[in-house]
Amino acid sequence: MKTLRSLLALILAVVAIVAILTPPPAQAYDADTVTLSTNSVAATTTNLTTTGKIYVGNQSQVAVQVAANLAGSGTSVVGFKIEHSVDGTNFAQSPHTLLLTANGTNTVYALTNFSVVGYGWLNVSSITNPNASAVTNIVVRYGDKKEF
Repeated sequence: MKTLRSLLALILAVVAIVAILTPPPAQAYDADTVTLSTNSVAATTTNLTTTGKIYVGNQSQVAVQVAANLAGSGTSVVGFKIEHSVDGTNFAQSPHTLLLTANGTNTVYALTNFSVVGYGWLNVSSITNPNASAVTNIVVRYGDKKEF
């Protein structure tokens, strides 16, 4: 009986040590889609977006990806202006620009990583299309880490 108790105590001690030394679970990566007020920009125009906010308050880095295609031919660079803010209401007037090189009717992608330490929000504020064809099927996604 004493040997059984000693063996159980040893097993419990080993389990406790393993539990203490095991690192916490990794964070889960999540990709979310930003709902924009438009998914099309006419030829040679700039559209302001009234929705496009991304909450980044719990992040130090965030990846932003855009995808789109043209309604016809064209290869000029489409610009996505992304502003930052601490309160989600007042956004800086010196935005980052994510550039997407068009390739006619083929869907193309652009991706960048932003350091957002100290920011609470990013906002896709406008999309500039210099092409002779409209930009369509615009999708903006962002990646962040969520804890379990």
